[in-house]
Amino acid sequence: MSRQPGMDELRTALGHGARGYVHAVAPPALLHQAADAVETGGMWLPAEVVNAVVRVLSTTLDGPRNVTRAVDALLGSLTERERAVAEAVAAGLSNKEVARRLDITERTVKAHLSSAFRKLGVRDRMQLVVRLRMAAEPNRDVG
Repeated sequence: MSRQPGMDELRTALGHGARGYVHAVAPPALLHQAADAVETGGMWLPAEVVNAVVRVLSTTLDGPRNVTRAVDALLGSLTERERAVAEAVAAGLSNKEVARRLDITERTVKAHLSSAFRKLGVRDRMQLVVRLRMAAEPNRDVG
């Protein structure tokens, strides 16, 4: 928790093993979400940080339209809409951007993502991107 959040402080906190980072004056609901995520083994980072990391990781996929057969097989368990949402997220789009692109609400994007995460056995956007990257490049180390 920080009163003056910044990338340097975030980097330092993560380097010391922190699994979450949130502004100290964030709304109580957000603080509870962050605490719940960390308590259940997840991570909590500002949305802009997660989106930036997703964009960096997704560059190795060469865009959602050029996925390999392995990625197609991985996404095969998803409905058409879940797949479209997952591919857009893997390309680095935020929920709001996905909603606009697919002409659905952000709440619907979140519902499709939750379903896709469950079907693919991932907990969050980062794991989704890593899973797709591993499927696209099975002989390459992630990282």
